[in-house]
Amino acid sequence: TVTDGALVGAAIGIGSALVPTLSVLISSSCIETAKTTIIITYLAATSVGAVLGAVLASIARRYVSPVATDAG
Repeated sequence: TVTDGALVGAAIGIGSALVPTLSVLISSSCIETAKTTIIITYLAATSVGAVLGAVLASIARRYVSPVATDAG
């Protein structure tokens, strides 16, 4: 569903934002600026990932047919 796509996209987005923000925290001399940068980066990456995941899920819902599984 589109919700699943948005959740997966958000998880991928926040996961991809982990390393750059840690390097900002390590290299920063001002902890408050580093914390603000990390929060903004996490929110932006999560939002972009959720939007892209939802868009891809809606495209897939329209053009990809579901696979029938044999339960027996």
